[in-house]
Amino acid sequence: MQRPGTTNNNSLANLLDIDSKTVKKLLETLEDTELIYHIESYGSSSNRERKSYEYYFLATQIKAAYFLNRGDVTNNYREYLGILLENLMATSLYKLQMFKKHVLEFIMIVEGVVLISL
Repeated sequence: MQRPGTTNNNSLANLLDIDSKTVKKLLETLEDTELIYHIESYGSSSNRERKSYEYYFLATQIKAAYFLNRGDVTNNYREYLGILLENLMATSLYKLQMFKKHVLEFIMIVEGVVLISL
């Protein structure tokens, strides 16, 4: 399980044994198809240039299905929920920014905490 922002194009290129330019193109294609989106780092322009983008799935269900398929859920359930919650909140804020409307999609209750996706 990896949190957003903990990997970069070079590490993905090494993992997949492909060129980092190919990884960049793949990520751009996934963004164009609206499966993922990126968040840029905050700070000065020189600081932002050194940091990799953080990528999130536009549909948190895709990330959950990925974790379930890999069997990562059973290793640390609380970490799993935390990563999904981070993706859910980032996606909700992204949708608010991009679509400028407030539509309630669902409410989820985890251990007595109410989580709302807009």
